[in-house]
Amino acid sequence: MPPWPFPSPRSPEPAPRAGIPYTLAAGDLSATVRRKAIRTLRLSLRPPDGALHVSAPLRATDASILSFILDHREWVLRRRRALPPPVSPPQYRDGEALTVWGARWILRVRAGGSRARAEAAVDGILDLRVPEAAPQGIRAAAVERWYARELVGAALRLAPGLREALGVDAARIRVRAMRTRWGSCAIRTRTITLALELARRPPEALEYILTHEWAHLLVRTHGPRFRAILDRRMPDWRLRRSRLNRAPDAPAGAGAEAAPAVPGAFR
Repeated sequence: MPPWPFPSPRSPEPAPRAGIPYTLAAGDLSATVRRKAIRTLRLSLRPPDGALHVSAPLRATDASILSFILDHREWVLRRRRALPPPVSPPQYRDGEALTVWGARWILRVRAGGSRARAEAAVDGILDLRVPEAAPQGIRAAAVERWYARELVGAALRLAPGLREALGVDAARIRVRAMRTRWGSCAIRTRTITLALELARRPPEALEYILTHEWAHLLVRTHGPRFRAILDRRMPDWRLRRSRLNRAPDAPAGAGAEAAPAVPGAFR
């Protein structure tokens, strides 16, 4: 058989897989791109530092994504300049101010005992008893355990009303430090997980997130039926969601601010 008369055709570069993020540089901007089964290009900035994210249709080319980013360059820079300064992480020192349920509390640190433990002394004062010379990590872990206890207790007090209103019960409520969301619902096990950060937010935030996740025990998606449940149970849920997600230190992805999409760009 004669040799192939032309150079062997090269296999095309594999397209990025759906859901797998990758980075594109567009001039002085860098964006994390994720391809989805959508029809429009969507750009958003995520707190706290204005990280640039793009959701792109599966068939969109990188060239079209780069052009889209550059078309919105001024919007990105303007929004980033408007971001509030980053919030300094707490050091958990005596006399330091902490945020509890959206209010200012004072931390009172005392040496003693073999194990670090935090307890509310009076309203607005959190007592933290720690072993002598305990490092910052030990103090932080004790305060976070207290936040978790507070959050679970508040959620359990709300649970009977949700159980009665929605006609379904959660088997378990737990708390985790979550970086990208306020809560989640495992429908198969009927387990609701709440972000530890909710203990620092006003109580209305917990009420909204718990109601949202409880509704997922009835409806898996965020479609019309799901929204109708929230409308009946909590008519102001959209306002609560907006306030929560626009906080400067909201979890990444929770409070993304979106630029206008390109309608009908890929059908």
